[in-house]
Amino acid sequence: MSVPEHRQMIDKLDARIVRLLNERTRHVLAIGDIKLKAGEEIYAPHRERAVFERVSRFNRGPMTNEQLRAVYREIMSSALALEKTMTIAYFGREGSGTHQAALRKFGASLEYSRQKTIADVFREVGKKRADYGVVPVDHFAEGIITHTLDLFVDSDLKIVSEIMSPAPRSFAGIQDNTAKAGRFLVLGRQGSPPTGDDRTSLLVGVTDEAGALRDVTAVFRRCKINLTQIESRPGRRKAREYFFFIDCEGHAQDRDVARAIQLLGKHSHFVKVLGSYPNTDWA
Repeated sequence: MSVPEHRQMIDKLDARIVRLLNERTRHVLAIGDIKLKAGEEIYAPHRERAVFERVSRFNRGPMTNEQLRAVYREIMSSALALEKTMTIAYFGREGSGTHQAALRKFGASLEYSRQKTIADVFREVGKKRADYGVVPVDHFAEGIITHTLDLFVDSDLKIVSEIMSPAPRSFAGIQDNTAKAGRFLVLGRQGSPPTGDDRTSLLVGVTDEAGALRDVTAVFRRCKINLTQIESRPGRRKAREYFFFIDCEGHAQDRDVARAIQLLGKHSHFVKVLGSYPNTDWA
């Protein structure tokens, strides 16, 4: 085919793509209307991942799966914006790592509200001035961001999703620190349903004494649940109080995880499910 013929074919395909995108969006809006009337959240992290996985299975190239996901991210972002005015609060300046993570998760069509502190993000979502919030929890260079963990002690917000960024790559022995690598959490007011491939974050309060960590981890071994991360923090309200922030495989509604949560109550004075949400690959 000649260049004009290729361009003519592209014009015809564009017309079909626009028609199909609008048809798809009409179905999304219909679902959103049903959800709003039922008082349900519009954004569904589990459905988002299912869409990405399905379109990747359809993909035969030359577009990569990552490129295809980027296209669908913006398709879903525009549909979310049409369903309702949605605001995403994030910590830091415009262009910061957290802002980039939020854009990568929600796309460019939504409203974004930058906040000076991580506590401000929690406050905006808690007071319903923002629909969701994005905060950092693990930085490639600096490690766990303990202030984010501390704020969960008194918050009723749930972790509904996570955003993962790859570690910075090095070129010719020089490390690229502009990649803003790390793990970010998406905060919401309602939890996510099970998907079959989930992670649960827990907050466990114990008395600071010998064997406390051993007793907590023994519960997960007994229930045959894999721990993916555990961090400890001293309590601020009571003497000798300690908190364990725990990530484990599975959903809080899964039988084994639910049993572990119940057993943890016997070895601690405080157990709180911070959220169960779909596992996310590094992107």
